[in-house]
Amino acid sequence: MWTWLLAVPTLLILAGAAQAQCVSGTNVFNASQELRQVSTYPNMTPNQPDVDSAPRLRAAITYVLATPGCTELVVDKGGYYFETAVSSGIQPVKMAYAVVPAGTGLTVDLHGSNLIFKESYYSAFYINQCNGCVFKNFSIDYKHLPFTQLDVTKVTWEEIIAVPQPDWPNPYQLYTHQSELAGAPVPLQGFDTRNGQAQYEYTAWSIATPTKDYPHRIALDPASKPQRIIKPGDVFILAARGGGPAILQQNSSGISFGNIVIYTSGGPAIESDNSQGMSFDAFNIVPYANRLVSTVAGGIELNDMTGPGNVVQNCVVFGTQDDSIAGNVTVPLVTATATSVSEITLTSSPILPILPQNPVFFVNGTTGQTIGGPPTGRKYTLTPVARSTTVFSVSPPLNAKQVS
Repeated sequence: MWTWLLAVPTLLILAGAAQAQCVSGTNVFNASQELRQVSTYPNMTPNQPDVDSAPRLRAAITYVLATPGCTELVVDKGGYYFETAVSSGIQPVKMAYAVVPAGTGLTVDLHGSNLIFKESYYSAFYINQCNGCVFKNFSIDYKHLPFTQLDVTKVTWEEIIAVPQPDWPNPYQLYTHQSELAGAPVPLQGFDTRNGQAQYEYTAWSIATPTKDYPHRIALDPASKPQRIIKPGDVFILAARGGGPAILQQNSSGISFGNIVIYTSGGPAIESDNSQGMSFDAFNIVPYANRLVSTVAGGIELNDMTGPGNVVQNCVVFGTQDDSIAGNVTVPLVTATATSVSEITLTSSPILPILPQNPVFFVNGTTGQTIGGPPTGRKYTLTPVARSTTVFSVSPPLNAKQVS
């Protein structure tokens, strides 16, 4: 009898699995070979610059999510070009080329393909409520970049004269193009580079609206003393902000992003909001070819993460015009008073009844200056003193300046 009871559920499970498959007869759907069988669109054939892959990829995603047992979307490796963006469905309206709606267990493996999207002001991917999903093995770039590179020819106390490098737009062209997409004036920022290196003495200039008649004249705040920092022969980066991110992901759990290259974006490279258990592995956010910068904002942004288990590892972030990796993550914040270089007393209200998880990092409550911190900064271990819930020894010890 026990043998019979165990065998029947097993047969039912196998029968269900046999009925739930992609058109291929497996759990894998190849949009480069099978899309025409399940939609009104032709297959996603790679390396065709005149073919818009956007509606085809959206149709492939819809098919896989709607087909039980069909869990993995792949394409033949190559270049794919995206022309038409659609509304992501969130307010204020954000546009994206590939919209991934609510679903579970979706894997998108694009086999190392290069994805070229038309407008950098729009997101390449918008992903919402996709739980346990995987996105991997592709690169993102844009046809219309969110910045331009200008050769500086003259510097005065209140402006620079800068002409576009070959095949780059002038400031007025960049500004009008991005503003038309935004439906409003976009903010402009300027950065100075010399011999391929950013000049950090002044981080960024806010740039006034360029004029059509004098697009090469860039007015600067005299108080910032541009003539002391910018020199003829420098390359000035003029960026239009407010777009992107390249990947906007929200309200999800357990998504894994892996082996993804992002060359530029009108905002940050990837923004993850209100999610938990996220993995960002082997992101490369870097400039392409002869470009001096990558994104016009940040690299990886984690906002309002709602739970534990978020991991960022093996990533390279280079040439962004804002924070490389930034997080608004809920962590326990505890106030303390240093009674000596090797001992602190917790002063939080209410006092935490348990030892904070080690290692810990300190921040000066007055200046905000960090004392220690990842990835290579000093980490501290707290140990209760005589079974106290408020007094802890600190190892390694602080120095006298940090205590004061």
